[in-house]
Amino acid sequence: MSVILWGGLAWILHFILEFLVIIKTDSPLIFISFHFIGIIVGGIFALKVVSKWNHFVGYLGFIGVQVFWYIFLGMVTKAWLVPIGLFGAGFSIGVVFGLYKEQFVFIMEDPKFGGRMYALGLLGGSPFVIILALIGIDVFWTSTMYYIAIFILILTITIIGRTEHKIPPQEPLDVGKYLKKKENLPKVTLGFFFGFFITNAYYATFLIIREAYKELSVLDLQAKFSTFVIILWLTVGLFGIINGLIMDLIGRRIVILIGLCIQSLAFLMLAFLSQTELLLLYIFPICLGIGFMMTINGCLCFFIEEPPPQYVRDTNFIYFTFAGIGMLGGVLIGELMSSVVLTNPAYLTVVLLFTFVIATVVINQIKETLPSKEELEWKDSIRDFFCIITESGVCVYRHTFTEEIPINENLFAGGISGICMLCQEMIKSEEPTQVIDQGDVKLLFETTKNVTCILLGKENLKILREKLKDITAEIEQLFKSVFPTWEGNLDIFVPIGSLVEKHFSE
Repeated sequence: MSVILWGGLAWILHFILEFLVIIKTDSPLIFISFHFIGIIVGGIFALKVVSKWNHFVGYLGFIGVQVFWYIFLGMVTKAWLVPIGLFGAGFSIGVVFGLYKEQFVFIMEDPKFGGRMYALGLLGGSPFVIILALIGIDVFWTSTMYYIAIFILILTITIIGRTEHKIPPQEPLDVGKYLKKKENLPKVTLGFFFGFFITNAYYATFLIIREAYKELSVLDLQAKFSTFVIILWLTVGLFGIINGLIMDLIGRRIVILIGLCIQSLAFLMLAFLSQTELLLLYIFPICLGIGFMMTINGCLCFFIEEPPPQYVRDTNFIYFTFAGIGMLGGVLIGELMSSVVLTNPAYLTVVLLFTFVIATVVINQIKETLPSKEELEWKDSIRDFFCIITESGVCVYRHTFTEEIPINENLFAGGISGICMLCQEMIKSEEPTQVIDQGDVKLLFETTKNVTCILLGKENLKILREKLKDITAEIEQLFKSVFPTWEGNLDIFVPIGSLVEKHFSE
């Protein structure tokens, strides 16, 4: 629940607060770039510093800092103070983002429901944006109490539920090595496009609205923009569940691409239709909201599902740092094209469609995170599990998932160990065997210092590899003091049965 509340708090700044501050102080719109510079710096700071802190200290501490900057922005009356407040708020969001993603891991353990689960998060966060749009920031004490109330709710829920959070232990990520790997380039590039699209289109929208109502007073302009935001986020919230279902049926990648295309077509509609209030404040935000929802939900699901659970925090610091670069790029291009966009919004459609083509190439390089039918039905694939002492090749535990297969486990264990050692010696490889493909049967291996676990199944599935890796690590840890002095008593290894039940019955 706390992650939904923080999501709403983060969207408040990006979609309503910073624009209302710009209107109130009559500041240059380019000042919004300080928000995104803050996100970039915050992401780097989190990787270098906050990743070493206790999770809840960093999470709650920087949400408190974020609320402070929101209140500061509500107090600002001088234009020169706006960049300071936007940088501070962006910095706080950049720090919290990876920590926030950690908490989503256990919520979205079953990827076949991932789209719907994250859609519920966006649905839960949308009212917070709508409420601030209704309140406005000119009623300072009301908006201040609103931010403080959200923070108290986050604080209370997090403290009460902290023992229930099954946050996987996080391991530090070597950022340099990660960025040098070619297979990671499309992933961080997706982070860039995520930031670019949700910012460039929205920035251009504000330019168009401000130009259309330039004769209005500050309060009236704020009211018009708030109407646009309310319709946009009502659409995001209401369309979210449908979008989640679609994502869980056809996958994340295709939904992201459809969302980007819909955003481009929304601006094409502005170019060729008369910009009446009905179109600008009601029809256009509905179309844009559908595109936003599909893009945002698809990308944010990918950011959680793609990395291994132990690296979710640091990879999301990286993704959101690149998203901040994309956001900054979206603002700068929007500013450079402002006169052209105001003359004819079709030019923005050309830019978005060109970027869409590039994004399509990038997204096609990324592996789909929605599991295949075989992955979802992994239980039907597994046949047998063996636990073998790595050095001696002795089988200390066996579990059969289907009908009893007539295999002598000790002969099997010794023979397989010999084959693996022979293969390593012949090809001069230091890496242990990972898989043997026997056509209708696949033998999956996971080896640690003292133990080798083997899983027999019909398919070499990612989910089975992950489960095999996890159970092997647990067995190594549980019996690490037993292996050096073990004298042949197999009863010692009976507890492995409960680990097999834990990992292969879920």
